[in-house]
Amino acid sequence: MFKYLNYLIVFCVLLVFSGCRKSKDTVEFYQLEDSCPPIVRVLLLSEANGCEFASDGQISIYDCNESFLSGQEISDFNKATSDFSVNLTDGKISLDSNSIDSRNLLLVSQNQTIGLNGDEYRGKMVISLAQDNNSFDVMNILSLEDYLKGVVGAEMYSYWEMEALKAQAVASRTYCLYIKKRFATNRNWDMKKSQAHQVYSGIAAETKRVRSAVEQTAGEVLTYKNEAKLDIFPTYYASNCGGHTQNSVDVFGGDNIKPLNGVKCPFCKDIAKKRFFNWEPVSFKKSFVQNRLMERYPSLARLGDIQRIETVRKSDYADFTRATFIKLISSSGEGDFLRAEDFRLAIDRSGLKIKSTGFELTDANDSWVFSNGTGYGHGVGLCQCGAEHIARCGKDYKQILSYYYPDSKLVKIFKDD
Repeated sequence: MFKYLNYLIVFCVLLVFSGCRKSKDTVEFYQLEDSCPPIVRVLLLSEANGCEFASDGQISIYDCNESFLSGQEISDFNKATSDFSVNLTDGKISLDSNSIDSRNLLLVSQNQTIGLNGDEYRGKMVISLAQDNNSFDVMNILSLEDYLKGVVGAEMYSYWEMEALKAQAVASRTYCLYIKKRFATNRNWDMKKSQAHQVYSGIAAETKRVRSAVEQTAGEVLTYKNEAKLDIFPTYYASNCGGHTQNSVDVFGGDNIKPLNGVKCPFCKDIAKKRFFNWEPVSFKKSFVQNRLMERYPSLARLGDIQRIETVRKSDYADFTRATFIKLISSSGEGDFLRAEDFRLAIDRSGLKIKSTGFELTDANDSWVFSNGTGYGHGVGLCQCGAEHIARCGKDYKQILSYYYPDSKLVKIFKDD
């Protein structure tokens, strides 16, 4: 009986999509604040002391300005050979032991790709000396569309349905532009290459299908009505939501954005691997939890030993709940609060053990046990496994995006020829 009821629920939700055919209408143009074609600065190495570069073609090296886009060529150090090392020598950048009196070096390859520590990337590279002269950062500078070719295949299986890949491309493009606009003004990079923003693996993540998904959605982003005007928003996404996506306010705080309020998702359970949809209990020693929390949030040290941890707020869905706020209580009774997402990632930085905030927390003497786990990731925005299921049902990427980001509008930041 329950099996057939579940099928009925899925059928009813799919009716939401069936009222419209695959859209072939033109997408409205949206003017970015920066009128130039978007360039992305990806932080590949931070606080490094050495690295190895490689290229099949000649690399030209420039003493570049703060924009990292141009500069004075340093002809004596142009590299015709394929491999060279970069290190620090007496507080200066050195190429193959040759010290260069420059704080920012721009590396441009003749064949438009450069290898760094064995990985290959499109575009250019910048080596930027830290203010204290004790380390350097390495940034990959490339076009937004080329950047996405190294993201989509790293964030979603490249063999998944094309419409799911296209939905991922639009979400990743929008998310990148939002982070760039919101946070990158006062730093020399836009995006990290890790899950801290979105995974970027360079050319290793590219396939013909991934490149096609990016190219077929070129320049397309999602917007919402922010007061009287359209604006981009952080198009979060996660592996599988466990049955319902989360309201972003409950997970990340900030303003209430209607496309991120959460929707029912009966789809991901059919795609997600069982160990990621319903995950096994995991336990952590109380001393370990205490240390991790104090490392991430030093202000909690005033509590002393944490004696009790309670879920004080949660999101209730039909089949499971997600913790949204956690209270930490000391032996003296003093307490403090953390968002549940911050709490789990403070303890499990990888997010591979405590896979989501869909858990029950119990006290097991010298350990804290996380059990009855549901979902994988923060659960906000696009459910990747759900998107794949919907795509397999024959729906297109625009329908997928409109379902997981309701009241959003698809626009284009490039004008069609």
